[in-house]
Amino acid sequence: MSLDDSYEADKTLRNVNYYLNLNQTFFGFIGFFGSRTIQSVYKRLTSLGYPLIGSYTGAQFLRTPFNRNIINVVRPSYYDEVVSLLDYLFYNKDARKISIFYQTDIFGSDAFTGVVESLQYFGVKLCSQSPYNVTTNNLNDIEQSVKQLAKCNPDSIIIVALTNATQTFLNHVVNSNLFRKDINIVATSINSDTLVRVLGYNISSKIIFNQAVPDPIDITNPLVASFQKARKVYDPNSKDFGSVAELEGYLIGKFTYNLLQRTSGNLTRNNFLNELYYSQEILIDRMRIGTFTDCSNSSGCLNECNQGSKTFWRDRVTSENILKTVDVFTWYSVCTSTPSSIRFPYLIGQIVFKHENYSKINTFLKEGIYNGLSLKNINGNEIHLLTLEYENFQDLISKTIELITSYNVVAITGITGLDNFNEQEQLIFKNLFLQNFTEIPIIGLITEDPNLMSPSGSNFLPSFINLKTSVIEQIATLLEYTFERGFTRISIVYDSKNYKHIYEYLSKLLKIVNLEIESEHNCEENILFNATINPHAILVSCNNVKNVIEQIDNYSNFRNDGLLLVLNDIFLSDNINNLFIKRKLIYSTPFNHFNNSSIYLLELFSMNTKYTQNQEYFKSDIAIEGFYIGDFISFIMDSLSDAGKPITGKSFIEYLYSIENINLHGQVIGTFSNVKLPLCNFGIRQRYVYQLKEKLTEQVYTSKFSTEQCGLQQAIQSLDSSSYSRPFQFIKLVKTSVKYYTDSVIVEYQDDFIEGVNSYFLNLKEDSSKYYPFTFQIVTKLYTDNNDVKSIIKDLISKQHMFAFIDPDISDTLTASYLIEQSNINQIPIISSESSNLIFRKFSKNVFNLLPSIIDQSVALINYFISNFPSKSIIILLENDNYWYENDWINDLSDILEDGFVIKIKIQSLNTYRQVKDDILLIFTQPNNFIQYYYSNIHNLQDKPIIGLISDIYNTIEISEFLYSLNDPSFIYTPVIELLNVSSYVTTKFHQVFQNYNSTFPSSTNKVLNGFITALFIDEVFESFINLKNKSRADFLKKVYEISSFELGDLKIGSFIDCTSTNNSQCMSCNQGIRSMIIAKTIRIGDFVQLIESGRYSYETCGVVASTKDLTSHILLFVLVILITLVIIMIILLSILISYKIITKGKESQYAPISKGTFAFTDIQNSTFLWQTNEKAMKIALSIHNKIMRRNIKIFKGYEVKTVSRK
Repeated sequence: MSLDDSYEADKTLRNVNYYLNLNQTFFGFIGFFGSRTIQSVYKRLTSLGYPLIGSYTGAQFLRTPFNRNIINVVRPSYYDEVVSLLDYLFYNKDARKISIFYQTDIFGSDAFTGVVESLQYFGVKLCSQSPYNVTTNNLNDIEQSVKQLAKCNPDSIIIVALTNATQTFLNHVVNSNLFRKDINIVATSINSDTLVRVLGYNISSKIIFNQAVPDPIDITNPLVASFQKARKVYDPNSKDFGSVAELEGYLIGKFTYNLLQRTSGNLTRNNFLNELYYSQEILIDRMRIGTFTDCSNSSGCLNECNQGSKTFWRDRVTSENILKTVDVFTWYSVCTSTPSSIRFPYLIGQIVFKHENYSKINTFLKEGIYNGLSLKNINGNEIHLLTLEYENFQDLISKTIELITSYNVVAITGITGLDNFNEQEQLIFKNLFLQNFTEIPIIGLITEDPNLMSPSGSNFLPSFINLKTSVIEQIATLLEYTFERGFTRISIVYDSKNYKHIYEYLSKLLKIVNLEIESEHNCEENILFNATINPHAILVSCNNVKNVIEQIDNYSNFRNDGLLLVLNDIFLSDNINNLFIKRKLIYSTPFNHFNNSSIYLLELFSMNTKYTQNQEYFKSDIAIEGFYIGDFISFIMDSLSDAGKPITGKSFIEYLYSIENINLHGQVIGTFSNVKLPLCNFGIRQRYVYQLKEKLTEQVYTSKFSTEQCGLQQAIQSLDSSSYSRPFQFIKLVKTSVKYYTDSVIVEYQDDFIEGVNSYFLNLKEDSSKYYPFTFQIVTKLYTDNNDVKSIIKDLISKQHMFAFIDPDISDTLTASYLIEQSNINQIPIISSESSNLIFRKFSKNVFNLLPSIIDQSVALINYFISNFPSKSIIILLENDNYWYENDWINDLSDILEDGFVIKIKIQSLNTYRQVKDDILLIFTQPNNFIQYYYSNIHNLQDKPIIGLISDIYNTIEISEFLYSLNDPSFIYTPVIELLNVSSYVTTKFHQVFQNYNSTFPSSTNKVLNGFITALFIDEVFESFINLKNKSRADFLKKVYEISSFELGDLKIGSFIDCTSTNNSQCMSCNQGIRSMIIAKTIRIGDFVQLIESGRYSYETCGVVASTKDLTSHILLFVLVILITLVIIMIILLSILISYKIITKGKESQYAPISKGTFAFTDIQNSTFLWQTNEKAMKIALSIHNKIMRRNIKIFKGYEVKTVSRK
């Protein structure tokens, strides 16, 4: 039975009295509509014990205090309803500026109270309120209510009103310009479907409606399916789906019927209620109704409840103008929901520049941050990103203040577009956090401007937390990679209006490492390089970077192996990723690339796709940056939670600086310091360098900045090289007959000596604690003929700015002299290790000969042969090419042999000597020619000659492989150290280091060891400096002579002596290093060829040239016999020629004067004193003197009459 009360309380009371006065017994009342109407009969019905079932209201008086006769089947309280609406606004919309429009009755006041209490629970202020007087019901008052609400610029409005008032209010809101376009509007569940029909799609589509039941059209829901089936039975002609109120009535009726059926015993009201509270929970078509709890008969019960459904369906209008559920809100753990039921995420603010050029950047950045934030859940609460857009500077400031004051964000992150503002505007922005909001962290600014990032020094802002380094470090990284390639000639193409600071940073970084910009060009220039200006690398900093790069790549004559350096933000903005360029384009990012799946953080990036659907996202560097930022923030917030600290901006800043650095999935971020110097807010201290060529991208380098320093901003200001440096570059000149692919220096060039040097240099680099940030580098410069090498040397000195030449491959005397001359002028060390060119052996204070010369080795071998094979003849086989003749070393050797050896040593041409006998052969030729000669003339001999080889020949891969091919490889060598000598400090260290860095390189040779020894010597010199800051080539030269003698374990190098700056007449300059050799013989042991030591040869003097008289004892005896013979001859001649004694030597006698002659007398000053104080040096001096005189006597057809000395 039912009567209509027209939603009027007095009619409701009259209708109830009508039923009660009938001569019938009523079981109960069901389905009252409206809070006011029920309130008018509530006390009477409850006092009479009637069950009041399924009222269409959420009034709180039906729930509190508890009355077991009241059964709220479906509709939750208005308090529950606003909790649901707030949950949607807080969680789904990240709203914090919430206003409410409500009607002034129980319905409105309950909802208003719920909103205020819930906001207070979370510390959120009500933005504005506007009550509507439902008593007067004057719809004209609503326009004023709209204006009142708009004053605080809310992001959300909650509507608690009936249909007519709601309709009028929404029309005013939507059609006014008072509210933001994206304002969130949520409404309670009263007659929502009716409201949708009268408002139309344009307005109703902007609203989220709370519903106490599912959508009547969603037949996938079992309740709705049952409802639709029942409707067809009740009205087969019905063509609609029914209303939400009808569905709610159906559920109330079905629930009541179900409960009546379940009631035990007599069907009385009391048994009916007892069954309800005994069952507690009833399922109606899988919908949970309950839990109902009556504590009147239970001592332990505290939470009485007469509320059935604890679910709201939140609906939005579709394009078909019908309601459809977007999500569901439930609170089954309690009877009536509380603020704790609301999902209140922590908010991180973001402000992005609203501009078409930033559209994709903003989107991918936001998605990346959000996906990173989603990795953590803090105490059951998610971390959300609230993104606001700004259009100008004033808008930026107001949006920033709004995020902090209205949204209580924990931090602000991912701000884009700051680079567009001038210095004054940027300062205003920074002062906002320096003066007003010091406890709000600004994390991960999307800029690399150090002035904005404020990383250290007087510019330091502790609340600015930069995950990456600045553009200074980015340029430094590009330069570092360029230097690693051996390149030092840098030009720039830039827009002087927008990128003048890039030019200044580049210039200062180069100045720190004693370089300067080779050339500068503007972005519109038609660039054309030439022989004079042709840099190794060009930094391009232009807005039209794509056009500039294409012009340089195709039309500028830029060297083929040159590098095009591009800043990362420019690279991203102009989308040059798809450019097809022939040269290498180099850019740097602070975050590892998306295609490196071996890094766990990038694996997380590729897996977490909750907030993105765009495939381009996974190839976006800015998306990776966003993900890093989000992950970093969530990590710190989670750490705060674990430490029991509040999740606030202040706690975030304090915690980060207290722990200084964090390990984020294996990547160290920090050190952060706001107290200890250096002050620093930089996080990631490394950058990754990528190379793009012909549309292929690959990582080529990683740069790391010290955690003990704060980037390079201080270095830029003070031009301090202790924070930033380039490698000490050692150049090896190599002559080649083949035109190489490049005219630049080469770091990849391989030969044995270079590999030996490089292995040691790499080992030093790995030990970063020794010289950081200084490193050492060997690079190769190839030349094809002696005509162009002089210009190459000049360029290397003036433009390459190298540190030293090492083991120059120069056999031409004039070229070598030019190199020495230029090194003297520019104070450039020449570390000549293996060169056979004796011009390097003549003293020059800039030249250091580490290894014995070709003459030293030859004399050592000859001495060994004479001592061990006195009966055999020694034949020197010399190849007829310029390499072995052009610096006249063979003549010097001949003089020594002639002056010091009495056994006849023949010099023959390798090209003509074919009748090989059982002799001793000392062979000078190229390795391949020697191998060919051996197989043609020696290999098949039964009695093979003994063969001696010098280092120029045996220290090669060709000879090593040749030896392994022989059954009986019997050769004699003169290494300074035996390669396999396990007891040697040098060789032990060599094998340890070389195997670590050259596992794929061919087997080690003595030439590799010689390169290693050279690098070890360089290390010894540098190690003697207290620090390497500002150390020059002149410092290196001075230090070598200052130390003089170097002991590398069992290997002694030196003494190096420079007498050019002293007046001490007894001082003898010397630049000879190692003065000992092993005489080693090759033998085969199984599958291996090894060197067996057969003897040693050493000398104390500065090379063998001046010490040839100190030979073996049997030679001295032989010489003594000759001297006796000469004495007899002299006596005979004396008797014939009374005035003088005649000493002749071979052909000189034909130049004896017949009549007139000129007499020349020479003398060595202070000779008597010198003989007494330094006999050894005097012997050397006398030998040099006699040698010079006798050569000139031959030239001018003179005649040696007499010597008075200690010959």
